[in-house]
Amino acid sequence: MKKVFSIFVFMLMCCSLFVLFSSAAESSIISLYDDKLDVSERTAEQLNDNSWGTKFTVPEGKELINFTYIQLPTWGAGTGVTCQFNIYLWDTDYATTVAKTPLIPQQTLTYGDNDKREIVFSEPLKAGNYLVVLSDAQGKNGGIFTTWCYPEKDGDLFETYIDGEEAEYNGMTEIIVRDAASQNPKTGDMNTTGFYMLVAAVLILTVWIKHRSVA
Repeated sequence: MKKVFSIFVFMLMCCSLFVLFSSAAESSIISLYDDKLDVSERTAEQLNDNSWGTKFTVPEGKELINFTYIQLPTWGAGTGVTCQFNIYLWDTDYATTVAKTPLIPQQTLTYGDNDKREIVFSEPLKAGNYLVVLSDAQGKNGGIFTTWCYPEKDGDLFETYIDGEEAEYNGMTEIIVRDAASQNPKTGDMNTTGFYMLVAAVLILTVWIKHRSVA
């Protein structure tokens, strides 16, 4: 009987963990540059006082949870840059887009040579076309606002803008998307169910252990 009970509790805990993990929305990374190229094929472009924009698309059925600058060069060890980050919903063209109100409050990014910076969106952004812009850069300790450049290619679903003009290269950026909440309408219910199943299994196991110690 004890063996049967132990198996029951073990299976209940396994099922609850399965429900919890299987209900999580699947996420994936989309590179906004040709990440198949060797680093020897990239060049560095000093942007100085210019703005750096990246237009990209969040696919249907997905939502945006993260935008990442993979490497942000500042042109030397010990140097740094501070600049402003904004994200807009794309509308017609660059000028029309940046004339609108950003989707989230402006954020200040401060980084050293070749640092990585991630912008995590507390409220995911739905499928559509977006533009992110770094601007108002200020160097620290001799730092220079710079981007690594990878040659663009036909068929790219993203575009780089320097001071509002299309560039012939792409910087080292990527986005993280996940299945949209509308694609998983019961995710919240499944998480709740899995949590209560796990709590029930732990309580049953606790009572059983206490019962055995008393016996």
